[in-house]
Amino acid sequence: MRMFIGIKLSDCYNQIIDIQNKFKKSGFIGNYTLPNNIHLTLLFLGELNFKEFDNVKSALNKIKYPNFNIYLDKVKNFKDMLIVELRKNKKLMLLHSIIKEELTKENIYIDRRLYYPHITLVRKTDNKYDEQIFLVHNVKEIILFSSERINKRLTYIPKYILKLRGNDA
Repeated sequence: MRMFIGIKLSDCYNQIIDIQNKFKKSGFIGNYTLPNNIHLTLLFLGELNFKEFDNVKSALNKIKYPNFNIYLDKVKNFKDMLIVELRKNKKLMLLHSIIKEELTKENIYIDRRLYYPHITLVRKTDNKYDEQIFLVHNVKEIILFSSERINKRLTYIPKYILKLRGNDA
């Protein structure tokens, strides 16, 4: 199973879809992220077998972390994509590090690339865009997703949800 750990952005989902729709109405050409696939990736895991899948769930269960807010503050180009960029966030970066640490203890291979938190809106586009925005999402859970082709469409399916504990400190 091809898997990743991410966050669904329910608090600002409609505003993100509005941004995509604005691009479509403006004639922006590219490969749009399907609305149900909008997410923030915490960690890409790649192909996992069933034992590794269980080990990832076990690692996630060891994480005790409070709810916290993330702030989406810019729509811009990144390589050949249009993305939503997040404001720097120590709590998000710490959660990312804790997840990596727990997965390493379970012998799960971790991608060592520098983490750049963003939400991909459109891939393979030449259109240019740069706009400040202000959206807030309260992170209450992290999700282990599988990435599957269903009816020839890439679909992200929640396989395991870890509820975060308590309030933002």
